[in-house]
Amino acid sequence: MRRIYFYEETRISVFLFETLITSIFLGIALGRHFQYNWAYHFLSIPTIFLLLTVLFLRWALTRYAITLFYSMLYGILGYSIGTLFQQDSIVLRIIFAYIAFFMSIILHEIEYRALKSNSDN
Repeated sequence: MRRIYFYEETRISVFLFETLITSIFLGIALGRHFQYNWAYHFLSIPTIFLLLTVLFLRWALTRYAITLFYSMLYGILGYSIGTLFQQDSIVLRIIFAYIAFFMSIILHEIEYRALKSNSDN
């Protein structure tokens, strides 16, 4: 007899991945700045993650600010990638920066619409 297993499809959203990475970096930076014990990372990282998630889902102003922040980071990353390909010209760097910035904006918009449609159901 064959058994059929049903697994719920898991998906890590763009925002949750970005928030997790940001909370880890902020937790480590705060730990180095304030010289506290490494055990406090177990409290600070989830606290920062939950705070950013609640702010993103709760208020539209923070959602736009967080989206612009991450999009600018992706634009800077695209500019750096353009530097790797062509070091003597700025045109390719700016093209990569704009592509990365606008792709991030589009991904965040898709993510927010998916979250909004899931919360409506």
